[in-house]
Amino acid sequence: MQIAGSVMMGLGGVLGLIGLLTIWVPIFGIIFLMIGFGLFVAGQFLKRKGRHHAVLRKQGGRGLF
Repeated sequence: MQIAGSVMMGLGGVLGLIGLLTIWVPIFGIIFLMIGFGLFVAGQFLKRKGRHHAVLRKQGGRGLF
């Protein structure tokens, strides 16, 4: 789970950078920034809550993946 969190944080950072670079295309820039920020926050959350993944698995089958 912590690996998944790190990957999501990395993806979020990359998408955030793309969003910043494409901010002159208003819709694309905002969408990329929002997705990137969401992934970054979700990745941090996953890294922090990595030890509780068994609970997540019970609730939603395979959870996010």
